[in-house]
Amino acid sequence: ASWYSREGGIGCSANLHMANGKPLDDNALTVAFNRLPLGRKVRVTNAESMMTVVALITDTGGFERHGRIIDITPKVRDSINCGNLCEVIVEEILEEIPE
Repeated sequence: ASWYSREGGIGCSANLHMANGKPLDDNALTVAFNRLPLGRKVRVTNAESMMTVVALITDTGGFERHGRIIDITPKVRDSINCGNLCEVIVEEILEEIPE
């Protein structure tokens, strides 16, 4: 994982709106992820510390060409004790279907 923010960072440019049309919020538990649709929730776990957080997919990005699978906001980064780059496990959260 790499991170991105309004202040810059290793990931995608934060000067643009996210793929969902909203501006990037550094204090939100959101991620850029290409392997699931926008609006899905994922559990992001730091593979070293095993700290975990649930985040919403709000953006996509070109980070895969750099060998990364996800870009995370500073809020996600800090919640899982990630530095500039860290190895993460990403799992889809399946919502229960109402009866």
